[in-house]
Amino acid sequence: MKLYEIAEAYRADLTRMADSDLPPQAVADTLEAIQGDLTDKIRAVVAFAKEQRALGEARKAVAKDMAASANTILNRAMWLEEYALDTLRHCGLTLPIVYTDMTVGIAKNPPSVFLDEDAMLAPKLLPEEFWEEVKTINIKRAEILKALKAGQEVPHARIAEQTYRLTVK
Repeated sequence: MKLYEIAEAYRADLTRMADSDLPPQAVADTLEAIQGDLTDKIRAVVAFAKEQRALGEARKAVAKDMAASANTILNRAMWLEEYALDTLRHCGLTLPIVYTDMTVGIAKNPPSVFLDEDAMLAPKLLPEEFWEEVKTINIKRAEILKALKAGQEVPHARIAEQTYRLTVK
């Protein structure tokens, strides 16, 4: 039986027993039996959730390690390419060099802009036609909650409906 089916049956049995003339011991025995099914199923569901969480966390850790390894490999590739470029630029070889599986040469990059340190630290030093101001707003939720709890009205804000979380130790 699925957890929701056991829970429905448990609630239905509670309702039936509340409306019946059964002796108290019979009610207690019946409730104990069906409660056992329900708690066993909850334990199974929570145990499976713990396994899934552990698997997810393990995969996340592996992904983090793989990303670090990929960055190391990509950085090495970049260094090797720079090493080959520097060698080609300083040795005076006739370019391009044609191999059976590739052709190696040197190309100029398109023009780019270099900004000095002053402009990077204070962009408004540049003429206004070359910059745009971007404004971001961060909402201080903790302060809103504090104000609401103190009885202050905050337009367009209210304390959210109480939620719950499962605790497993």
